[in-house]
Amino acid sequence: MRKFVGELHRWWESRNFAEKIVNEMKRYIIRLAIGLILAAVPATASAQFISYAPAKKFVEVDIHLMGGTTGIIQNYAGKFSEITEANSDNGTGLGAGAGAVFGLREWLGFGTELNLLFARNKLNMAVSGT
Repeated sequence: MRKFVGELHRWWESRNFAEKIVNEMKRYIIRLAIGLILAAVPATASAQFISYAPAKKFVEVDIHLMGGTTGIIQNYAGKFSEITEANSDNGTGLGAGAGAVFGLREWLGFGTELNLLFARNKLNMAVSGT
């Protein structure tokens, strides 16, 4: 008992007391979280995780509109030493499209889309010639 009290006293007076308390709390919280997760696993084991039922529709079609900004990613100055300055400005982008998904299962389908996008952006370059 005397040895335990001495260890406890040394532990109490150490400079890392707050750090030790925080580490003990972390361990406790981690153990508690693992215990709760392990306790919840049997409760969900009876539920079906993935539905293997066929798709509700064989083909699902959607029509959508798009809007945003567009820009040009360029590296012309690195390829052509004659370019002394290059400026690109973002612009607006508007578009429309349609898509179709061919459903195989509730969670699996193959799809395709066709989109038409109108973009307005600017690219200005200054070229030095000989």
